[in-house]
Amino acid sequence: SIDGSLLVSLNLHDNLAAVLRDTSGDESSSQPDQISCLHAARDSPDIGVVGWWTSGTISIVDLATLQPLHGEPLRQTEDSASVPRDIALVQLHPPKVSGPTLLIALEDGNVVTFDMSIQGYTIS
Repeated sequence: SIDGSLLVSLNLHDNLAAVLRDTSGDESSSQPDQISCLHAARDSPDIGVVGWWTSGTISIVDLATLQPLHGEPLRQTEDSASVPRDIALVQLHPPKVSGPTLLIALEDGNVVTFDMSIQGYTIS
């Protein structure tokens, strides 16, 4: 992330080819959103996860294009302090039993977990 609104992905297998996406124009509210945290998954090299300040959401993005594949709101109420501050996508259980687990540390001290499906990159 650069300046909180520019996403940059460097392809390690393609001579550090860069993909850029300016997220400052993605505003669906009256306030522009900024990136609060990022995670590039080691075991799922095609995807990344982005946390957002203003909306209190996370987005799963395709690292080749930086386009969102799935989004999930984390706030329970409009004035909630549920802002994602750190994200990790890890394989806690054997892959034959379960997909990776998405762990999200929130500003209010809570940790939210989601099970992720590698096919379709959906979370539940």
